[in-house]
Amino acid sequence: MFGKNHLNVEYGNVKVTDVATKVGSLFGSKGREVGKKVDQATKKITIKIDK
Repeated sequence: MFGKNHLNVEYGNVKVTDVATKVGSLFGSKGREVGKKVDQATKKITIKIDK
């Protein structure tokens, strides 16, 4: 399905991988570290949002 097996989100045809890392990076390097840990803890989880 995705190249990486971390927390992913699908919204219609849009697919976003490693969501927690990307959101965490908005808060700097410490946020990115926390996001990576969340992504690693949530391996192979995909949240599908229907329009």
